[in-house]
Order: sequence, then structure tokens, then C-alpha cells
Amino acid sequence: MRKIGIISNPGSHHNLRHMAGFREMITSQPDLLSVETDAMVALPEIFADFARRDVGLILINGGDGTAQAAMTAVLNHGDASETPPSLAVLPAGRTNLIAHNIGLAGSPEVGLARLLDRRRAGLPLEEISHPVLSLDLGDGSPITHGMFMGSAAFYRGTMMGRDSFYPVGAAGSVVVGLSLGLAVLRALVGRPGGILQGHPMTLTPGTLTPGGDSEAAREQDYFLILATTLDRLIMGLSPFWNDGDGDGPLRLTTVRYPPPRLASALLPLARGRPRPWMAASGYASRRLGEFTLLSACPIVFDGQIFTPDPAVPVTISGDRRLSFLRC
Repeated sequence: MRKIGIISNPGSHHNLRHMAGFREMITSQPDLLSVETDAMVALPEIFADFARRDVGLILINGGDGTAQAAMTAVLNHGDASETPPSLAVLPAGRTNLIAHNIGLAGSPEVGLARLLDRRRAGLPLEEISHPVLSLDLGDGSPITHGMFMGSAAFYRGTMMGRDSFYPVGAAGSVVVGLSLGLAVLRALVGRPGGILQGHPMTLTPGTLTPGGDSEAAREQDYFLILATTLDRLIMGLSPFWNDGDGDGPLRLTTVRYPPPRLASALLPLARGRPRPWMAASGYASRRLGEFTLLSACPIVFDGQIFTPDPAVPVTISGDRRLSFLRC
């Protein structure tokens, strides 16, 4: 039976209020190896220590940022000759996009109790191999691994949500939805501006080299960029479809600026069921292995903000995989 290690971020949204109860559960399970840290830079060392102790399953008790840091530590610092540990994500953050898609259901306490009960009873645990989204800023910094990225209106909506809704206690899963909703309302009543802006970007499938002259790589104004390896996003939205013939693990949706007939496009876009007119109007979605961006607009990657160098191509790919446990 695999040893279990637990990494808890005591600063995560849920843990700020409930960490004491979670600690009591762990104390009653002396065979669990538990570490608490809010310093994500410490994760490679923690994972290395778990490897020395033959830990084969690591529970991540934190939000999307903690899960992202854990995936990055496993893929960037693990021994390539060894099978990486399986991960199980507990929903202890604000948004919990990763946990709601491929993690343990319920609160962290409920999820941990269910896992331990099934383990003691010898019942099977579902384990899936899932593609991971990788962000390479192209500036020599380490590649970051996660599950979701957004830019343009998504970045502006995220920042608006943090300023407007987090202070009054809104859950992270609705903050961006509320922010984008306000921006759309401004557009529909004839008051653009704010986050409803176009951002010049050069986007192309595959790898882009500086100075490349590919027709697909010409600069255009974009209203929205979304990419993920997950099935759905916040509030159950799934704004992805496949209007090409690709079958890669990465889902990419783009909306050109200005977004024509935005009111009519909202519901089809959110459900991933585009109307026939939308493709010619700049609403596109496809499946592919990777794409490259040249952009000055910041990127939201699992809730973390990255600001690219506008002269350096940023590569987003979906070719890495990790094992995740669910029950």
C-alpha cells in the first residue's frame, strides 16, 4: 500500500478557518506524512523528502495556486527515470477549479475522510492520467505547470474581481464570472471601456520564432483568450468546442476584438455550442498540442499573474501528463 504524504497551505481560503480541524484528523492517522507551508518555493525539497520516504500518493490541501506549484515541482524537479507520485487535490482555495474537475469531492475534511475509509476497506480508488498545461515564458525562467490560462478580458476581469468582490467575501468561483458580467453589461448598454478592450497579440499554433512571417502569425486584436486541459471552468462553464480537425489535449478559445453581436454570442460561447455565424465573426475554438503568443497583456495562470516580455514568444503546451486520484 502506497504511503501518503499531505502538503497543506495554511494560508489557503478554506484553511484559514478550518486548519485546526484538519490537523486533528491528521493527528489521528500516524501513518500519514504531513507538511504545512505557504512558501511554494519549498515544495521541491518537500517532494524530494517524500520520495526518500517512498511516498507514492501526495494530497494537496490548498487552492489552484498550491496545486499549480505542486505540479510544477513534480515535473520540473522529479527524477525523470522514476514514476512521479500520484496527486490528489483537496478544494481548500477560493476558486478550486482544478479540484472540482479532477480532485476529491467535498470539503478537504470530507475528501480526506472518504479516501482513508476506502483505503482501509480495500476499496478501489479511481486514478486518471490527465494532461497538464505548461507555460514557458521564453525568458529562461522555469516552466510553470497547471491547468488553465486566460488573458485579455479574462485578466482584466480577474483584477476587477479581486478589487471589487474579494473584499466582500465573494467565492472565487464566481468572482471572475461577476466581473466579466459587469463588463458585458457595460458593452450591451453602450458603455465600452474598462476591461472591454482589444489587446494586440500574435497567436499561432505550434512554435513561433521572433520575426517569423507565417500568415497565421500576424498580429490581431483579441478580446478574450482561454486555454485549458480541463473539461469545464468556473460555475460549470465550458466555452470550448472544436472547429478544426485537431485532437490535441489543449483546448483553446479566442474571441477577436471587437466581439460582434456579443449579446447573441454569450450563451453559445459559455456552453461551447457556437452558432453558425460565429466562426466568421471571430469566435474560434480548437484542440491542439501547443500554441505561441506574442503579447504585452498579462496572463492569468491558475490564478497567478505572469507578465510576458512582448518581444519574446510565450509557449503554452499540453504534452505533459500526471496521475490524479479521485474518489
